[in-house]
Amino acid sequence: MAGAALTNTYKMMHARNGARDLVTRDLISESEYLANTSTAQFHSILSKREISESLDGEFFSAKLYSNCLLQSFASLERSEDLAELVRKRLKTGDVQVLESQFIPESAAQALVEGNHLKFLMDRANAIYTFGLGLVG
Repeated sequence: MAGAALTNTYKMMHARNGARDLVTRDLISESEYLANTSTAQFHSILSKREISESLDGEFFSAKLYSNCLLQSFASLERSEDLAELVRKRLKTGDVQVLESQFIPESAAQALVEGNHLKFLMDRANAIYTFGLGLVG
């Protein structure tokens, strides 16, 4: 993730979508992440190695928009496996929580199946579709 304008746009999309924390399932307060241009609350779901293998190339960072999850400050204090959290939310039927973070059920299912490319593509499509809806 690079560039303040893109980062802020991505944050605004999360605010507009009512992003929920995958740990607590609570709405993440917009004041936590809209007040600055930091990306500290965005963490990678898949590792850099998994991204490189899935996209058949060498990546210097795992912070791709389709791989980043917004976390509340409270959740940042906990060391959680984010991919496992996505799987857990799917298993418990918390699809609405996943969708609030632009993770459609098909993407979460792909993650369960170990299909990282489909996970990234389905999530990228969800982000793109939402953004397209905002600009008409």
